[in-house]
Amino acid sequence: MISRRGFGIGLIGSTALLGLGGALAWVDLSEVIEAATEACFPPQGTLPSAASVGAGGRVLAYIDELPPDVATQAKALFRTLEWMTLPTHGSRFSRLPVTERTNALEKLASSPWFARRLIAHSVKQTCAVGYWQSELTWAYLGYDGPLVGRTP
Repeated sequence: MISRRGFGIGLIGSTALLGLGGALAWVDLSEVIEAATEACFPPQGTLPSAASVGAGGRVLAYIDELPPDVATQAKALFRTLEWMTLPTHGSRFSRLPVTERTNALEKLASSPWFARRLIAHSVKQTCAVGYWQSELTWAYLGYDGPLVGRTP
């Protein structure tokens, strides 16, 4: 049997979760994805930046092409990332400077908790899809483009 106090705490917790769920839905997804791609591929050396190759837009287009249930999960992944830094950094992920975003992703990737590592690696892999699609990045991989459509 649940006590009145336990019921009250459960009710408050449920209400908070419902409110958080509503807040998560109000995140500008394109802003979060742009911030994530920049954190995964920060401007460094001779590699082009994520913004210069349009990686964020490519990731968003990729997510839109996924089956609806998978797209919903991918969007939830980025919305979760947006709010994960609030307790530790005092700000949403997309509002942090790029160095702090990169550090936050690295900290998640090396977390002892599997769920946190999964979030970090999923974000990185999804952002990589958008970044390495650009022809501007191919030379750094030693890739000279697709063979289909080439003339000998």
